[in-house]
Formats: sequence, structure tokens, C-alpha cells
Amino acid sequence: MEIHKQFSFVGNLKKLHEDDNQPIENFSAGIQCHRNGNIFLEIDSRVHEKLNHKKFYESTPIYKFTNPPKFTEDERRDPSFLLQLKELEQELVQKPYKGNYIIEGKTLEGWVVIAEIADYNYTYTLSFGEKVYPEVEYISKKHLIKLNNLSIDYNPEYTESKKLEIVYGLANLKLTQNLPTQILDSKYELSLVSLTSGDQKNYDALSAEMVLRSIDKNDTEVNHYKIYSAWLELLISFATGKCLKEIYKIETSQSNDSQKKVEYWSGNQLFKEGRGIAVVQQAHLTLFIQQCASKVTWENFSDKGLGSALGWYTDAFSSNTVSVEFILFCTVLETLTAHHSSETSSKLIPTAIYRKIRNDVLKILQKYECEINNHENDLQKYKSFQAKLEKSFSDFNKLGSLRTSLKQMLEFYKTPYKDLFPELEFIKIRDDIVHRGFGGDNILSDLRKLGNLVVRLVLSILQYQGNYIESTKSDITSLVDFEKYCLSYQKFPFDNEH
Repeated sequence: MEIHKQFSFVGNLKKLHEDDNQPIENFSAGIQCHRNGNIFLEIDSRVHEKLNHKKFYESTPIYKFTNPPKFTEDERRDPSFLLQLKELEQELVQKPYKGNYIIEGKTLEGWVVIAEIADYNYTYTLSFGEKVYPEVEYISKKHLIKLNNLSIDYNPEYTESKKLEIVYGLANLKLTQNLPTQILDSKYELSLVSLTSGDQKNYDALSAEMVLRSIDKNDTEVNHYKIYSAWLELLISFATGKCLKEIYKIETSQSNDSQKKVEYWSGNQLFKEGRGIAVVQQAHLTLFIQQCASKVTWENFSDKGLGSALGWYTDAFSSNTVSVEFILFCTVLETLTAHHSSETSSKLIPTAIYRKIRNDVLKILQKYECEINNHENDLQKYKSFQAKLEKSFSDFNKLGSLRTSLKQMLEFYKTPYKDLFPELEFIKIRDDIVHRGFGGDNILSDLRKLGNLVVRLVLSILQYQGNYIESTKSDITSLVDFEKYCLSYQKFPFDNEH
């Protein structure tokens, strides 16, 4: 495990979720932050023993007897003595503690540190040999306790205010060149910086930094750093076909004439290891990000639903089931369609007239209810019919079906689709999977085309112009009896042939 950052720490360990009258106080330790995102507290055997005792003592309920009788020595020797003890009334003195523990203190530099103990069972023990005398070797031990949610406040005397910069340490991102570009009406700068050497192959560890920095320090318009950073990560994942993993985050803010810096390490190792198609080749990645980072706006990613849609798209990277991946791609399209439809009129008739018609129909239903036989079963059936008809009114005034709405959206964004699905035939497969649990014996070909459609739509919304990659059926003959697909390079927007 390669260490990225480490420092000495002096502080306390106590309960997080309730008051602690027996904390471990003023102990010295080391904190290690590894490049793969793991965080460890390095303690000696003395502190480790105290911690084990604390865990054991506080995880067990403690009772005392209420007015216990006095037993003679002979009674205590009786085999039934323990059973008699259990029958006595007992009072719970200490409930078992089921919460987490935290450490809090300072480094030798004066930085304030807070972190949670992640898992007591996730402990490494390291032994070191030391010659006290030539003939005597002393063995010392160090114990590594796993941490999470580590916070390092470099300027504890200052308060947070206007955000100036956020730096994200990312894994699973390979960069061949550093990239600076301006976003959000040129008020902010996005930088991508490689942290790896050319021969490093393990990109599950820290490999790059993404920096979002305010150019105008007096500007207070945009303060949604975390939201925009998440959207930018989704954009990069879409382009590279890889799920990015955040190793750490460093926030710098301005408060009056001083700056405050706080660093966070989650220590969370949950990571989607799957991958999708690298939509943009490394040679064109810089151009793609320069063009499309400026399109990461509230309008595109929130109002038009592109943020949610790309979240579903990257979820498909970790799926090993064709049907699940197919549904996730359909969810991308339906998410974008729903947001697009909400911005356009989807009513067949004006709402006021629609409500009058609805009220008249409901009155007719009430009128004929009295003509139903008094038999309880008949009346119950009529009530069910009435409820179903009333509920169906929510769909009566909608304009067209999902197929119609999808076509309208694709044509609005000028997305080529007729060479893939002239009549959006994939909708039937989607319905079969959802309602019957089976989409067909071989839907892989349609899955490839559906993935292409999703990519084209996203590129259309982003107004990208340049080279990209999509799946294409191979023309090479094969001995196997199924279609083979390969990756082909395309230029977007398409020419008139498409």
C-alpha cells in the first residue's frame, strides 16, 4: 500500500453517538492516507490494548441485582446457584453501545483532525525488531486501525466563507496531458492534472486531480461547487467509459482577508469497477472536455435532466446482464424525454375544458350507481370500475405515447436515429423485459444500437463537434452464428448520409 500523505497526531478517542465518560485521552498516533483511498490510524500496543478493553466493556450490557439475598457458602456451591441468580430481579446499569467511535485532536503542525473508526476487525499488526543489547532483541508492535470520514482543518482559527477552489483526487482516470479550460461563463476554471508516471498501470489508485477554481474572487453568483463537480465527473466518465472514484477533496475558501483550507478523505472503498465504451479516444479527450465542460450548466444538467441521465448511463458500466444494461439505457432516454416534455405543451385540449369534461363524466358515474343491484358484490364491482375510470383520466389529456415523445425529442435535438431504429423498435424489447421478464433470445445487437443512440443524443445535447467512437456490426465473416461488433470512429455531427 503506497502512502500518499502521513502525519503525527495527538488527541482523544470517544463515542460518537452519545456522551462518553471514559474516553481514551491524550494518546499519540500516526495517520496514514494511502493512494488507494484507505486511511489508517497507527497506534502502539498500549493504546491498542486500551481500545480493545473499551470496545469489549462498552459492547456488553451490565446489570446489578435489586436487593439480592445473602447466600451461605453451601448455597453458593450448589449446582443450581447460577439458576437462582438468573431468577433474581436485575437492573440494567449500562446498555451496550451500538454507535461509532471517533478520534479528534491536532497534528504537530496544529491542524485539527476528526475521523471515525471504520472497522475494528480491519486491523493490521506490524512487528519491528530492535537490538537493545547485542544479545537481546526487543520486538515492538504497531497496529493499523482503519478510519473513514477523515477531516483535516489546516486553518482552525478561521471560519469558512466564499469557496475559492475545490480539488478532487481521482482514481481510474488516465490523462496523457494536463487540461485547463474555462466554464460557467468564464467565471471558473476547470483543470485536470495527471498524477501518474507514464508506466503506471494501476489507475484504481490516485491517478489525477480535478480542480474547480473561481477566477473572479469577488463573484458570489455560483456556489454549487459540489453539484457542478459531480456533473463534471459524470461528463468525464461518459467520455472515458470508466467510473471515477474520489480519493480525497480539498476545499479552500475566503474569509475576510484570510483563507481556510479543509481536506476530506472518505476512506470508502465502494467502487464500480465495470467499464463502458470509451466514447472519446485519448487523442480527442482534451478537445471534448474543452467543448463540453462549458455546457455543464444548470439548464443542461438539471432542467434538461442530463445529470440524472448520465448517472443512469454510468450505472450500466457495472452491469454484467444484457437485459439490465438495456433497461438502464432505456431509463437514460426516458429521463431525458420526461424533462424535455415538461418544457413543451403536452396537453391535447386546454386544462379548463378537460376538467369540465372530467367532472361531467364523474357525475354520470354517480347517477348510474343507484341503478346497480343492492347485491354487495355487484356494488363493489361497480365501485372498482368507477375508481379505474377516474384514475385513467390522468392519462387522457396527454399528447401521444412514449414513442411519439421520444421521436419529438430526438428530432428537436437533431439526433440521427433512423439508421439504428427507424420506428424506435427497441421500445417493444423494453416492454417485454419489464412486463414479461424476457426480451428475446438475442438482444445484444439491439443493445449495441441502443447504446449508440444514447451516445448520439448526449453529444447532440452537448452540441459536440468532433470525433467519437461507437459500436458497429463487423462485416468480417465468422464461423460463429451470431453478429460480431467492433468499435468504429465517427465524426459528429454526421454528414447527410445519416
